[in-house]
Amino acid sequence: MKRFTLALAFFVFLLICYWLWPFLGLRSLAADVQARDAVALSEDVDFIRLRRSVTEQIIAAYFRVTGKAKKLSPFENIIATGIGTSIADPLVAQLINPENLLALFSAQTVPTDMGNISFNIGKVPSLSLGSVVAAWLSAEYGIGQFSIGVPVSAQSADQFRIRMELLQWRWKVTGLDLPENLRDRVARELAKKFP
Repeated sequence: MKRFTLALAFFVFLLICYWLWPFLGLRSLAADVQARDAVALSEDVDFIRLRRSVTEQIIAAYFRVTGKAKKLSPFENIIATGIGTSIADPLVAQLINPENLLALFSAQTVPTDMGNISFNIGKVPSLSLGSVVAAWLSAEYGIGQFSIGVPVSAQSADQFRIRMELLQWRWKVTGLDLPENLRDRVARELAKKFP
């Protein structure tokens, strides 16, 4: 019975450690943003996956806003997605780089070809007790995956969702789900430039 209790206690300890581990990655991200350290931020973000994540969202919103997705056959949709990617990639490349990501995570405005864009992400949760509890309630866990809605005090429709993956034993930002109103605003600007 004593071994079972010890094994159960060890399992609970490991589970708590796994629940807290992504918050160490968030703490590192928050420290990078606060220090305005683009080099350190580059170690906490997988920019290729992050750009792909944002590009896919903008393309989907562009097709929804313009109504083009309904008019296309599946084969034409594949071609249109490739064209949409070439349209959205330059904008996303302007937004998602170390310097501009620091600005966006700090609620500053970034100038782009489509106009000024800002994210109201709020403060990235760190490891203070109050923020961990609120953030944990907004978090989703998977095997090697973690996501959290920020700002944690906002309604889910107004939240950004930071997606992280465990890559080489380090939690890195690999995606950022934009609120629908921001995706639609960017898509409408793209539609003006590329009708």
